[in-house]
Amino acid sequence: MLPPTPTPSGVLEYHAMQKLNFFLTRSLAIGCLACLYGCSSGEPIRSYTVTTNQEPVVPVKTGTVAAHATGADRSRTLGLIIPLEGNYSRFVKFRGTIEQIATYEAGFLALINSITDVGTEAEFPKYALPDGWKENPPRKFVAKSFNVGAAGVPDVTISQPIGGSLLDNVNRWRKENGAPEVTDDELPKVIRELTLGGKKAYFVDARGPADPKGGAMRGPFQGGGK
Repeated sequence: MLPPTPTPSGVLEYHAMQKLNFFLTRSLAIGCLACLYGCSSGEPIRSYTVTTNQEPVVPVKTGTVAAHATGADRSRTLGLIIPLEGNYSRFVKFRGTIEQIATYEAGFLALINSITDVGTEAEFPKYALPDGWKENPPRKFVAKSFNVGAAGVPDVTISQPIGGSLLDNVNRWRKENGAPEVTDDELPKVIRELTLGGKKAYFVDARGPADPKGGAMRGPFQGGGK
């Protein structure tokens, strides 16, 4: 007995189903090939989880005035300037060779990201110390100092309140690294304004050709320290 002859609408449905099956089969085959290729490549699949108290600090991009210097960069300063009352600020600072700062940069940024209260002249900032860091005794102009790793790596310091405008202090850090000073108009290009614990602070990334052993706090402070 012969099967019934399909109606015109049945023929259309039959062809539509055939096309759908073809596309599904081809898509599945392409997906399998892509999976096989990806699984056989040498690059592993990675996932990262980052938890901070606020938006992560991002260093000033290469190519801005902050990264410009005459000659090959040898030294670098990562720093946070926290304005206080009057003409005073507190510094969180890490200065060393380009290689040293790059190696321990993540820890420094973790310290900054952990700050929940920038404090006042009388009250110290609230922060969480990165794993492996050890606190050292205070010294002149330095309220706290932290050893960040291997012997010979410069300390991260948190200063006593220091006098001077934001422009004065940024240019002093730039001069320490042999980078050219900037004007008021150029200042926004070399700093990044942050909000930490509801208050403003300024992130600085200064690089230059100066000898990184020239001292972490050279030059007079306008207004002195407290």
